[in-house]
Amino acid sequence: MLDKNQIALLQSLRQPFPVAPLAAEIDPSMALLADPTEHTMIQPDQPDAVVQLFKYWQQAHPEAGDKYWTVRSWTMLTWQPVALALISAFGSQQLISFSHFQQRLKQGLVSGFYWAQPLEEYSDLDPINRVLQLSAELNTLFQHYLLQLTQCGPLQHSVAMRLVKDQLAKMILQLAAMMPAGAEALAEPITALWCQSLQINTKPAYLNIPLAENANKTVVKRSACCLHYYRDDGDFCLTCPKQNKQQWQHSISQYQQLHGPK
Repeated sequence: MLDKNQIALLQSLRQPFPVAPLAAEIDPSMALLADPTEHTMIQPDQPDAVVQLFKYWQQAHPEAGDKYWTVRSWTMLTWQPVALALISAFGSQQLISFSHFQQRLKQGLVSGFYWAQPLEEYSDLDPINRVLQLSAELNTLFQHYLLQLTQCGPLQHSVAMRLVKDQLAKMILQLAAMMPAGAEALAEPITALWCQSLQINTKPAYLNIPLAENANKTVVKRSACCLHYYRDDGDFCLTCPKQNKQQWQHSISQYQQLHGPK
């Protein structure tokens, strides 16, 4: 759990700007759309776009099978809400809601968003209470997505939420890299706070890989497999939990050779 000093640091990092421009600065594909009627939009109460997303990956990689198509669709559906929730909690004073949230679907990719109702401008909630409120919103949104997606293919709730955990951990590291020195030390307790709020396992989310004397690289220790290796052009991710011990050691060794001192 975060201590008082860590909470104070997080509060000092928040900027008096809406979420949308901060999101676009982090990733230009996270753009607030002016007119959603010009796009195919994913909405919690309209499953057609989710079916379209699933069929895209089914047609793009028929060899990978229905488990991959479902997992790939799930990570597409959830990455942007995760990123926006983190920005709202720690980067902006604007507290977002996912009650009237829509996402753009274009050729199998989900990026760009729209709110059908105006958002609350600013909130004085402390970081922990913001996380609690946003986690409840995310849980509701993800329940809708999972219900729609599992009409197309198989995905257990526990696996789906472990994939969300990996997305949280990855985005938290990315945000920490944009913050003042020392912010990376907050990654583990922040991830644990989100996982606890979302009722996901709170096992360590990161792995420190030695690259040189007194130099480590922090990477996400994945808790679920994205099944990318099911594709003909796919392979295991660096810390994929599906790897056996020998494959794991080989992946880490290759990473050290690539990123270590030359």
